[in-house]
Amino acid sequence: MAMTKKTYYGSGRVYSADYDASTFPKVADTKAITPEEAAAVIKYISGIMVEDNQIGYLKDGYEVKVETSNLSDKSDLGEMKLDAISDEKGTSNFKLFNANGETIAKQYPTAKYSKDTASGFGFTFVGGLGNMDETVHVVAFKHDDKKYGDTVVVVIGKNTSGFDAVWKQDSVTPFACAYALEPFYDSGEFMLMVDAKAGHVWTASGE
Repeated sequence: MAMTKKTYYGSGRVYSADYDASTFPKVADTKAITPEEAAAVIKYISGIMVEDNQIGYLKDGYEVKVETSNLSDKSDLGEMKLDAISDEKGTSNFKLFNANGETIAKQYPTAKYSKDTASGFGFTFVGGLGNMDETVHVVAFKHDDKKYGDTVVVVIGKNTSGFDAVWKQDSVTPFACAYALEPFYDSGEFMLMVDAKAGHVWTASGE
């Protein structure tokens, strides 16, 4: 395996759409993706990363966090030792530099947005567990790298954190999102990272 020259440096763009399990591309063996499966994944990602799905401009980058619970045990006399991962979970964290009530309604589960077409006013109502929207979202982050090829991270989940709406005189307060990730395959995978070839041009059709 050749050593990569890619680095986790620089920000990018973030996109979000409603998740539909029937359209998420299937991969039979994630250790040996076929050309047909790869083409389907690229086409799916391309369809997510369109202007209508860009939810805002990022502030302070993008983070995917994988956390584990570990089991470590050994026999009484130390003849054997066991170290294993007993559980794992993922979160996707980012902050939007720009947001309004409609953005909040799309990203926070109990927020609802409606617009009065007569007046042109928008109305966002927040709160009430009975108003919980159980929609799962697809989130795609794209880091542009013209020299070595773009990196795209795709996850699905729900934004389970609260938020702060703060107006300051001397700085912008970003709108923070924290997604609890859910598996998109029955075998438990909850994060997809794609390393595109250098020079690849993403189009809505994925072709």
